[in-house]
Amino acid sequence: MAGRHQVSFIDAEVKKWLEDEAPENGLCLSRFHADIVVEGLSAMKAGQQFEAGGLRYELTQAGKKCFEECELLKESGKPCILAGGAAFGKCLGPSADKWLAEAKAHESAPKIGMYLVHNGVVRETARARVREGAETAEPVTAMEFSCDAAKLEEAVADTYKMPGIYYIKTWLNEGRLNVGDDIMYVLIGGDIRPNVTAALDYLVGRIKEQCVTETEIFDGR
Repeated sequence: MAGRHQVSFIDAEVKKWLEDEAPENGLCLSRFHADIVVEGLSAMKAGQQFEAGGLRYELTQAGKKCFEECELLKESGKPCILAGGAAFGKCLGPSADKWLAEAKAHESAPKIGMYLVHNGVVRETARARVREGAETAEPVTAMEFSCDAAKLEEAVADTYKMPGIYYIKTWLNEGRLNVGDDIMYVLIGGDIRPNVTAALDYLVGRIKEQCVTETEIFDGR
């Protein structure tokens, strides 16, 4: 459903070192737990983007700091390979191409004549200005976004009951999002255009009205 905005990574070779060879006196070696294992992570730099598990990520920090009290650091006088083999970043959202490839390989594909993808993005123009015509509304600088997973599951289940709908996939971001960040992806597959467009409009509308909380932030506040 959703991806945490802050994600931790570890290089595949460093993970193997941790499992097979790491000494016991490294302060971080038993504490660090990565969300995702990445091939070639040690060579990546902050700002670099890549895909893993059908999702897109961006590194915000390459490497991790060592603790001065670490016995391994005191003995060797230099950081262990975990320092350069760990990283942190954020999830940018799914790969639409991979989503469509998965959908077309699904058992429902022979019944489907149309797929539609909705990609919601944080915009600079305030909701009050867009929807209510408030010309003096300040520009949005960020958004706090959260989703109720149970309500989303219910909304998806109800959408499947609509005529001609055979495939639905959703991804919703959570946390503090900046202008331009992805808020959500919704993919719907169905038999004919009127049914698919109606279902997409229904599901996105229900998500916005019942499943999520969006708090606009102005000037960093």
